[in-house]
Amino acid sequence: LRRDFEATVATLNELSANVSSDGDKIATRLRDEVEALSKAVEDMRGTLQETQASANECADGRKATDDVVEALRRDFEAKVATLEELSVKVKAESGEVANHLRDEVEAL
Repeated sequence: LRRDFEATVATLNELSANVSSDGDKIATRLRDEVEALSKAVEDMRGTLQETQASANECADGRKATDDVVEALRRDFEAKVATLEELSVKVKAESGEVANHLRDEVEAL
């Protein structure tokens, strides 16, 4: 009985050592996986921030482009209006010149 008891105690001690060793291995593995996940989350956070910064730059660039396009459109419209005014003046003056020339020809 004593030998069986000692053998059982030895087996229990061995199992306890194995469980402790396995527990340490599992804890180490879990710790490594948590660290890897934390790094992946940090990397993803960095990528997200970079993407957000790029999106902000694109939005700023689009706004600047829209502003330039609007300024060009206004400038174009102003030039078209000026050309229309000049066209009306040229037509009026050419009519006056034609009348004057006709009067000159008739006078001759």
